[in-house]
Order: sequence, then C-alpha cells, then structure tokens
Amino acid sequence: MKKPLKQQNLEQNSKLDRRQALGLLGAAGTVQIASHVGLSAAFADPLTLSELFDIRLPNRIDEQPLKIYGKIPPSLHGTYYKVGPALRAGFPNAYRHLFDGDGFVQLFRFGSGTVSHAGRFVATSKYQSETQLQRYSLPTFATVFENATPIKTPDDINAANTNIIVHGDRTMALWEGASAWQLDPQTLSSMGPVDWKKSLTHAPFSAHPRPDRDGSLWNFGHVPWAGKLILYHIGHDGLLKRSAILNAPETGMVHDFAVTDRSLILVIPRSDMTRIAPIIPAVFWICIGGMRPSQLRYW
Repeated sequence: MKKPLKQQNLEQNSKLDRRQALGLLGAAGTVQIASHVGLSAAFADPLTLSELFDIRLPNRIDEQPLKIYGKIPPSLHGTYYKVGPALRAGFPNAYRHLFDGDGFVQLFRFGSGTVSHAGRFVATSKYQSETQLQRYSLPTFATVFENATPIKTPDDINAANTNIIVHGDRTMALWEGASAWQLDPQTLSSMGPVDWKKSLTHAPFSAHPRPDRDGSLWNFGHVPWAGKLILYHIGHDGLLKRSAILNAPETGMVHDFAVTDRSLILVIPRSDMTRIAPIIPAVFWICIGGMRPSQLRYW
C-alpha cells in the first residue's frame, strides 16, 4: 500500500534532520557510522561551512539505532554527549554568527557492540520564550534584533550551547554567561537551571569548569557589567561546597582558567566595558591595557 504523502515527507525529513545534526557536530567527517535510515551519504558528502549556516533542526530527534560499519568493542558501554549551537526549523529569521544558535544536545549510547543516536534542543528560558513567538527575538553573542525582547536576567539569553558535562548526579549544558542547565541523561529533556544557592540564582557559571584530584569541580562566573568574578567549588556529590565573589573592574571576557595543586589561575584582560550593550559583548571591547594574570589562592 502506498504511504500518504505526509508520512513520506516526515520520513524523508527524519533522514535529513539526523544527517544535518551529525554534520553540525563534525560527526560526518570523524565517526564511521550511519543510521539505518540512510545516513551513509553524510559520510561520503560532508557538509560545507556554508551548509552549516543553513542547517535548521526540529525540536528533537528520537533515539534510533545506528548501522555500524566495522566493529564496536562489546565491552564498550556508556553514553557520549555533544552540544553545539543550531538554528531552529520553522523560524523565519536567523543569526549572524554560528555561536548564537540555541544549544542542541546529541547523545551516542553504546552497549553490547551497538550504538544509538538522539538529539534535542535545550529548553532554556530563551528557548521557551522564542518558542511562544515562533521567531528569534532575544539578543545573543553577535546578533541584536530590532525591537528585541527586554532582558531581566542572564538566563533570559542563555543559549546553553558551548559545553556539556556530567558531575555528581547532574548532566549539565553550559554557556559562558548564565546558569548551568540540567538535563535528563536518558531523554535529554530539560530540568531547568541549576540553582547552587539563592544568592547565586541566574549568576554566570562558565562553560569551562575544571576537575580536581579529589573529584570536586572548580569553576568561575564572569559578571563584567557588575565588575565581579564569582568562584565556585562543587563537591564530588554535585553540591556547592563554597563560593566567593571578587571585585574585577575594567575586565574583559575571562574565558578559561587553570587549576594547580595550590592555586586557581585566571588570565584577566583589562577592558573598558562602557560601550558594551546590552549584557553581552554584542558590539566590541575597547582595550585600555595589557593582560594581567591573576593568581587566586584556594580559600
């Protein structure tokens, strides 16, 4: 019996969505797998940079087993997570920069010589707000829309698109300038922002935390509009052990840091933030000095 045209289109789109999702994270060029719905073309014909700008993904891609070329060790068990920015299907407008897209999380689940794949957008406050409008409306890293939706907290523009980590019992999608966003590790559904403590609600939690030898986690949050730097120490159980708020005036973007046996080391660029609008560096920085490495002792 011939399938209805609508069903045929849905199946055809399913193949394209999965191929694009894999290509968006570079899987097409590095992983020798293809789905049972015909993804082998993704590996023979990797996506170009211009095609990456045009990718539009649905809200979710259901988990399906992938066809394997070669062998996966039967002893390999576990889940590999990736996250990156993506554009949303059905929206009439777009962003100016790849960094601006909403976080799209993908998982590869391994077990007994098999692997399956699934993907889903992180349902942040930004994602939910723009879902209601069915268009992009909030300012991002490099794009500010005309008549943009007003911002009240950093989480209003949280893209959760930069990194994903598992620590304690939490799976978290991270961005540079807002809360860690907790996900269900099995379904990838969003569970909401991580509230380490009430005084740090909506505070930035960097996308580049560093593990310590005792199983704990160190991180920082840069608050340039307030001239502050937040330090976090998360226990191996995933709970906040301690935090501190430091003064960091005239400071440009602090992107990463290092952990030694005795110190946290951050490289802090000096910048004049007076021309930054609105919350994140959507315009540019005016450098007024050199870099100043800052060595911060454990407290």
